[in-house]
Amino acid sequence: MFDAIALGSWRQRSSRFGFDCETLAFKDGQLAGVEVGIKGGDYRYRRAALGRVRQKFIGDGDIDSKVISGVLQRSDHASWLNPVLHADAYYVHALAVKRESRGQLIGYKLIDAAINRAKEQGYKWFKPDVLSNIPAVGFYGAAGSELPTETRAPKCAEFEVPPGY
Repeated sequence: MFDAIALGSWRQRSSRFGFDCETLAFKDGQLAGVEVGIKGGDYRYRRAALGRVRQKFIGDGDIDSKVISGVLQRSDHASWLNPVLHADAYYVHALAVKRESRGQLIGYKLIDAAINRAKEQGYKWFKPDVLSNIPAVGFYGAAGSELPTETRAPKCAEFEVPPGY
């Protein structure tokens, strides 16, 4: 269901995963990776814009409204994992490189492009966000990031959701 919502959101300008906040990396004409980054102050607005995507899926009968209700309830608990995002921060919501493209510096090129874009646009802060139990933690450290915040949400921890970095 998450994949369907993210894909549906991609088509919606100003939504959390909208095409207007993504940088795509290609290798030999094939998609190799993606970086999703936004102005920190836009996070809540973009998150709320997902409602249009959910309503379309419900209206089309693709997703039951009760299922969506449960997901929304659980996601409210997960929102505590997101740090305060100031308007003068460039926030990397997601960065992913396809498995077959890893080890080819694509992730570094995406993060470097995001850092340069943030500098050019005058952002004061650059904030990548990642769950603590995935290999990307090492990637961000190798790319020069420091760990200023670890967030834990008790309700999420009950379901073994790791802290956010």
